[in-house]
Amino acid sequence: MSTTGWGWATFAGLALVLLACGGESIADANIKAVRGKFRPCYQAALAGNPDAEGRIVVRIMVGADGSVLSMEVGERSGNLPEATERCIVDAVRLFRWEPPGRTSMVNVPVTFRKQK
Repeated sequence: MSTTGWGWATFAGLALVLLACGGESIADANIKAVRGKFRPCYQAALAGNPDAEGRIVVRIMVGADGSVLSMEVGERSGNLPEATERCIVDAVRLFRWEPPGRTSMVNVPVTFRKQK
């Protein structure tokens, strides 16, 4: 393997530096991971109303250590029951956030649509 130029190890090291600096990659990874926790919330909504659909945006302030400092539901639309919103908020609160290295505001948009 050549020791000159931009090799795999250099790119891997650069990725680690970007993640360690609290770059957008950490936020994206956190959002992707927490979204996986929302499926049971929507399944419960569909059990009560087979036509349930909607969008909720959760605004979260994540501390440098990954703790949730504050959270609020911003915009909402559709006909999702209040229980779905509570389920999403609980999932966000219980989620283990990857520490961003600095206090960060994260918007998590959640859209539920029936498969056609």
